[in-house]
Amino acid sequence: FGPFVVYIRLSNVYGEQTVKFSFQNADTEEALIEFSARTHPQANPLGVVTSIVPIPRFEIRSPGRYILVASHAGMPIAVSPIDIGMMTT
Repeated sequence: FGPFVVYIRLSNVYGEQTVKFSFQNADTEEALIEFSARTHPQANPLGVVTSIVPIPRFEIRSPGRYILVASHAGMPIAVSPIDIGMMTT
């Protein structure tokens, strides 16, 4: 599956921070893939930090409902639902 990217905009960011991403099955919350990105080391907390993060290739074995979760320090900061339909060859 891929290549795709995550586009994320953050505010109130103090310096370099790590944001963790997890692509999960919505029913089981099982992570199919996890990856992370760092914000700019001189991020201004009064501004907006925009990042475009490449998603590593991974396999989705069955159609269904998935979620992409962005978290910081173990706390979810964004959740995006993703529906995957039947795949044909």
